[in-house]
Amino acid sequence: MKPVCDFSGKRSDICELKGNIRIQGNSSLILSEISTSQREQSWTIKPHPRKGDLTALQHVTEMSVKLSSNKEEIPSCSINHTIPAIFFSAGGYMGNIFHDFTDILIPLFITSTSFRTEVQFLISNVQPWWLAKYKPYLQQLSKYEVINFNKIENVHCYPHVIVGLRKHKEMSIDPSRAPNSYSMVDFSQIMKKSYGLERQEAIKLGDNLAKKPRLLIIARKFTRSFMNIDEIVRMAEDLGYEAVVAEADVSSNLVRFSHVVNSCDVIMGVHGAGLTNLVFLPINSVVIQLVPLGGLENIAWIDFGRPAFEMKLRYLQYVISEEESSLIEQFDRDGPVFKDPGSIQRQGWLALRKIYLDHQNVRLDVNRFKSHIIQFSNADTAEEEPIINPEKWKSMCDYSNRRSDVCELTGDVRIPINQRSVLLVAKSQSNDSHKIRPYARKSDPSAMSNVAQFTLTLSQNHNSPVCTHNHSSPAIVFSVGGYAGNYFHDFSDILLPLFQTSHTFHGKVHFLVSNFRWWWVNKYLTIFQGLSQYEILNFNEAGNNNSAIHCFPKAIIGLHSNNDLMLKTGDSMVQFTEFLRRAYLLERNEPIKAEELSVKKPRLLIIARSHTRRFVNLEKIVKMGEKLGFEVLVAEAEANVVRFARVVNTCDVMMGVHGAGLTNLVFLPTNAVFIQVVPWGKLDWISNTYFKEPAISMKLKYLQYDIKEEESTLMEIYGRDDPVFRDPYSIHKLGWERMKAIYLEKQNVKLNVRRFRGVLVEAMKLLRQSLNNELTYYKNISSSLKMHKKMNPSEIELWIDQNTGAPSVTLEGVLKLADIIAQLLFILISQFDFKILLRHCAGEHYCTRFERTMAAEITTAVLCDTYLYIVVVNIDPNLVILMIINIIGFFTMLSSDN
Repeated sequence: MKPVCDFSGKRSDICELKGNIRIQGNSSLILSEISTSQREQSWTIKPHPRKGDLTALQHVTEMSVKLSSNKEEIPSCSINHTIPAIFFSAGGYMGNIFHDFTDILIPLFITSTSFRTEVQFLISNVQPWWLAKYKPYLQQLSKYEVINFNKIENVHCYPHVIVGLRKHKEMSIDPSRAPNSYSMVDFSQIMKKSYGLERQEAIKLGDNLAKKPRLLIIARKFTRSFMNIDEIVRMAEDLGYEAVVAEADVSSNLVRFSHVVNSCDVIMGVHGAGLTNLVFLPINSVVIQLVPLGGLENIAWIDFGRPAFEMKLRYLQYVISEEESSLIEQFDRDGPVFKDPGSIQRQGWLALRKIYLDHQNVRLDVNRFKSHIIQFSNADTAEEEPIINPEKWKSMCDYSNRRSDVCELTGDVRIPINQRSVLLVAKSQSNDSHKIRPYARKSDPSAMSNVAQFTLTLSQNHNSPVCTHNHSSPAIVFSVGGYAGNYFHDFSDILLPLFQTSHTFHGKVHFLVSNFRWWWVNKYLTIFQGLSQYEILNFNEAGNNNSAIHCFPKAIIGLHSNNDLMLKTGDSMVQFTEFLRRAYLLERNEPIKAEELSVKKPRLLIIARSHTRRFVNLEKIVKMGEKLGFEVLVAEAEANVVRFARVVNTCDVMMGVHGAGLTNLVFLPTNAVFIQVVPWGKLDWISNTYFKEPAISMKLKYLQYDIKEEESTLMEIYGRDDPVFRDPYSIHKLGWERMKAIYLEKQNVKLNVRRFRGVLVEAMKLLRQSLNNELTYYKNISSSLKMHKKMNPSEIELWIDQNTGAPSVTLEGVLKLADIIAQLLFILISQFDFKILLRHCAGEHYCTRFERTMAAEITTAVLCDTYLYIVVVNIDPNLVILMIINIIGFFTMLSSDN
């Protein structure tokens, strides 16, 4: 029978063979004998469940699994077995106790328990000391001798072989996928049995105890060590604990250390491999994990929080403050290590580990930490619950805003991560609950049908779930349902309201997200990391096996929202765009400067669309833009926001037909020009609300172009006398869906380039007016040129000295004046109507090609002054005139287009 190899698993690959299987010692080949009528096949596999971790897999020997009918290739059996075998590698991170458990011992439990010890283990890349350390456990899973694969030469033959180990999650078992629905409780029990541990239940705190509960403090010698261990011990003893300090390392005697752990009721330690010993604790013991700085809360929960909960242990997660970290002695408090851990994380695992794991120790604030211990002490020592009257409870939610409902709870707020509920622990006579859908489009039934509803209730302490994660920073709960995925609504309904709700916390706020979609969160991860220094918490769908209870001093459920793509205060949108430029590392805060226009073209971005509302004559629009002096870029808004944001930020003018792609205006430099092309259909109210008002509030220069009937492709579908053209408001009265179906989904745009050209000319003019002081300066230069055009050479030399700043007449002075003239030409040309100029020159027989572009008096002033200037300093005229000729060519091209 041929083997079935499954390479689809996220964490491990598995091959399972049945038949006549040959395994030759100290080789890299596992053979399954087949008949000549069957097809030969082969696979390669690294039998270690850390798939994708190249560093770990460097220490794992790759095996070939082959179906063969070649008798000469198949070795003879040295030893025949009647039992199945499991072949796996102990390489990887062998010796790190966390990886020993999460990568080998737990996956081995999952893979082997169905055989009820009737199975043999063949282990490659294993050391004798490792086999000795875990021998008691291996003997619980198999009653046969473990074979060190690299130490044998003979051929072992089996009827059934599994190559690789099945792994569910880090340090976890999914009962729905495990044999006999085994769980981490079952794994913990077999570990305790392996090492002869007798205690099954921890002391119940609050009883009249004959002896003190025992607190084990996991010490570390090097990184992430406690810097004030003696002070911590005294605090524990003052609270009534018997404190035990012990270190768990590779050389620890696991039998002896497991007995120490099992004798304790509470274990505490900084995030690290030593906490893996929680598997030896009695049920109902307390695990306290101290999380170092660095946004490591999610890693801490995955590695030890969730496993503790799944083993029926009580769990507390304590995130240290900046003052408790030794990093405060090494790095600037205002630097990225403290203010933007996400920027370190984005550099990769090695950068994160180097700073936050390898170079950080902890000086515990015992007074701050004490409250976390008290939660598990005698119930009489608990703080009195606050009293909340019905009026106060009712006032905690605001339903008056037309766009969003928001509730703000302050106190002991508990949020079960696998439910859609929020609890405020307090005494109250009110049985009322609040219902809220935390998405900023509450009056839109279609959007809200995709938003999970949350129930907010008051709960007395004795009826409340125990906190598994205690946070010192507030939380914001919101949904990414609704219209998430539409670029405009992403910003209008989620990202902008989130900024408005969260930015005042300066990163010290947690985000809890419902209707969670990884692709969406990853798309905007840069924004999330700019607003919060913590990992995003994912509300699982009800019924998932995540029972974490996150507790906060304050929670905001819902997002504050004012209007589509708008914030509530005048300067807020500028503040938002400045935040985006920082988050996405966008360099340009201003568009092209006036003095750059002589040597660099302004950049025009045309937002293209693939389907509806697209430009059907895009090539003509591009050609016109180029003739007007723009560098034209055509792009369709893409999924990679980081990349597209940088494209937009390089541009000075952005134009497009009304649609979601125009939302990218948020990345434009301040004072850039934004042109909205509005389709036919009396859509002013949409265009104004969605983009005009936001653009102005972002301090962009706004231009709008309303297309005519002839520019709409609806003319090809409906007659001019149809209500679609004659009475668009009658279509509006039929409802949004009907209006959208016609004017937004069926319509494309064939732009009249001659009519639209004036808009681009105005855009160029606005760019040149972006710096008023520069414009005034160049107008003064223009006046000076006209006034002095009949000066003699000595007077011109003096004028040059005064206006170019040059101490004497030099080539540098010549080129500087040429640059002034070039910039002056650009400014002057934008202030004339070319058709009027053509009529002005039409009756004059001496009009030259250049004079058809410029007003005659301006041409004379510029050319005469430049020529006299050149003669005076005896410089080859080509040095200056070459630049002028290039500009003349540009203006001639504009003129010929008219």
